[in-house]
Amino acid sequence: MIESRNNSVHTYQESILEEEYEKIIKQYLPELISFERKMKTYF
Repeated sequence: MIESRNNSVHTYQESILEEEYEKIIKQYLPELISFERKMKTYF
């Protein structure tokens, strides 16, 4: 995730941004949702 942030923070290349967007939607979002659900069981 940090690498994705570093790749996209100061880029204006659309192809890089599209790649990172795909990672967010397909990889990071499901993990974050899973983490949220798990954390809700503790509180």
